Amino acid sequence: MLLLAAGCGGGPASTTASGVPSDVAEPLVQPGHVVVLRADRSLVAVSPSGEMAAVLASVPPDIGEPNSIAASADGRLVLVSAVRYDDDAPSTCSAEVLQVLPGERLRRLADGSSVSLTPDGTQLAYFRYAEDAGFCRRTALVVRDLGDGSETAVPTTDGAVAGTTPPGWPVSLSPDAKEVAHVASDGAVITTLASGETRVLEAAPDGRALAPAWLTDGRLVALHGCCIGSGTVRVEGSPNALFEVPGPVRSLRAGREGRGAWFTLEEQGLHHWDGATTRKVFDDALLTSG
Repeated sequence: MLLLAAGCGGGPASTTASGVPSDVAEPLVQPGHVVVLRADRSLVAVSPSGEMAAVLASVPPDIGEPNSIAASADGRLVLVSAVRYDDDAPSTCSAEVLQVLPGERLRRLADGSSVSLTPDGTQLAYFRYAEDAGFCRRTALVVRDLGDGSETAVPTTDGAVAGTTPPGWPVSLSPDAKEVAHVASDGAVITTLASGETRVLEAAPDGRALAPAWLTDGRLVALHGCCIGSGTVRVEGSPNALFEVPGPVRSLRAGREGRGAWFTLEEQGLHHWDGATTRKVFDDALLTSG
C-alpha cells in the first residue's frame, strides 16, 4: 500500500535529531545488509552472505521506473526513487522519492528521483523533473535537510531527458553534503552546492567517467570504460584501478559503515568489493542501496 504523507514534497512532519521520521523506531535494515530492487519490483534486505533477510516493500508500477535506492547508516531511513514518463504523452512526467515504512508501506517524501543520502541520514539529494517542450527533463539538483526541511536547489544545464543518454544513475551526495556527483552529457560531474559550479570528473584514456560514488572515507570513485561493457572503478585523480567490473553497471554505492562498495550489473546481480576483492552476492538484483 502506498501512503501519501500530508504536505508531501515539503519534508516529513516529525523527525528525530538524525532526520529520520519519528514513526520508524527500529532499523529496517540490519548492519552489513543492503537493500536491493528485484526484477518483480520488490525491495528486499540482503545479508552479506547473499541470504534474503526481509521483504521491505513493493514499488507499484504506476510510480514509474525505479532508478535509485538509498539507506542511512543506522538502517532506519530507506528510500527508493523512480521516474514516470511517456514519450507519446509528454504531460506524463513525474518523479517521486518514496520512504519505506514498517509493514511494507511506502510514503512519498519528495518530488524527485536518483536519490542519495549522507551516511547519517540527515541530508538527501535528488533531481527534480518537469515536462519541457514535449520532453521529461531534469530541471534542478536539490539537497534537502531532513531536520528542518530547508533545500538548496541548483538548476541543471545539461537538458538530460528521462530514459535517454545519460542514463539515470543515482546521484551521490558527499559525506559533508557540500558536493553532489552525478552523470551528465560529458560523463561524471561534480556540482558544488554553494556556488552552483560544475566540473567534469577527469576521465581515463579508455573512456568517460561514469557512475560516480563517494566512499565513506571521502574518496570519490567512478566507473571508467564503456558503459555497456566491462570497465574499472578508480579513485578520482588516480590511474590505478580499485577493482574491475565484468559487465554494464546499473548502480554503484558506498557500503554502509565504511564497508567497501556494492554494485549491480546488468543481468548479473549484486556484487561486493570489500577493499581487496570482489564477489557476487545475490542473483536477482537490479539496484542496490550500498
